[in-house]
Amino acid sequence: MRYKIQGATCTVMWLAWYIYSRRSSAQLTHLEWFSSSSVYGLSTKLPFSEDDITDSPASLYAATKKADEMIAHTYNHIHGISVTALRFFTVYGSYGRPDMAYFSFANNIVHGKPITCFQGKGGNGLARDFTHISGVVEGVLAALETSEPSGKKSDGSKPPFRIFLPWEQNPRNRFRFRVEVRKTLGEGSKTRLHPYD
Repeated sequence: MRYKIQGATCTVMWLAWYIYSRRSSAQLTHLEWFSSSSVYGLSTKLPFSEDDITDSPASLYAATKKADEMIAHTYNHIHGISVTALRFFTVYGSYGRPDMAYFSFANNIVHGKPITCFQGKGGNGLARDFTHISGVVEGVLAALETSEPSGKKSDGSKPPFRIFLPWEQNPRNRFRFRVEVRKTLGEGSKTRLHPYD
């Protein structure tokens, strides 16, 4: 827990320090950074939208991403810094993180270990969006190409604070996802189902 709190504190403080140290438009022509779909937290509204209220985070990580968005919004308002936040869903690709579900599923299947799948309310399977890295690159470049330069104009106008979900939302049921991984690897595996708290 201490590590998580320290990591979360560092994440928020780093972004605040970075913007503060480069708050003049000459030093920071545009800020684009990776927020997260986790900011939607406990929201049950689907599909997600950039305009949704995100005041109910379900994890410390989500709370830090929400805090980052609010800090960036404040600097956009006060200093006219051009800001784009990209709310990523689970990103996958050839060089993904080893702690991601598809790696752990595949690793357990190959080694004959059971896979743990969490269930939602009423025993329903949980779903997750996945975004291939190529879609992320496309979204990042598109946001950069359409951004306005930082700085307030003489009439007081400023560049917008932008939030994007730059890909189609297509949730995949995790239990079904496990089945697809197993078929691809040609291996069998057991599944442990646990209620999601």
